[in-house]
Amino acid sequence: MKGTRLLSIVGGLLLVIAAFLPYGFSAWASGSTFQVTMDFLNRINNQDSMLNLLQQVGQQAGLSNTLSAIMLGFVVVTFFLLLVGGILALVKTGGGSIAGPVGMVLLTVVPIIAGPGSAITSLGIGYWIGWVGAIICVIGTAGKSKLEGINLFVSQNQNVNVQSPAPASPPPPPPT
Repeated sequence: MKGTRLLSIVGGLLLVIAAFLPYGFSAWASGSTFQVTMDFLNRINNQDSMLNLLQQVGQQAGLSNTLSAIMLGFVVVTFFLLLVGGILALVKTGGGSIAGPVGMVLLTVVPIIAGPGSAITSLGIGYWIGWVGAIICVIGTAGKSKLEGINLFVSQNQNVNVQSPAPASPPPPPPT
């Protein structure tokens, strides 16, 4: 197994695992991105329940429902990006090199939107493992690109001329 393939598999596993580990940002996002996504999907058809969730999200930082919806949306989108990026990285070398880092950037933006009272250093293990997985996927892709570039310059085409065999002579006459 090539080193880049192994990096891609490890990074993909870390991305998938990170989606189910605690994010730990605040009370509404103390669980994993999966738990936040499931809570969101369970409330999506009930307007009062969804409004309560948005107020709960924005209550700590005094945010409007619009900013709360953006923060919640980032966490939900991140869950799907981590899951898809992890699965792609497991299937193909370098598959998670876009989805994983984009998801982690979105997850990093959530505390920034919340304001100065939130610290990135207080985030849970799921956040940090997600970043490690995303970085490993990017390294695996960079290694794959370097190796492919080297192979392009080193490979040679050899022309082999194959001559067709001489035509067969007619069979001898049958004995009489």
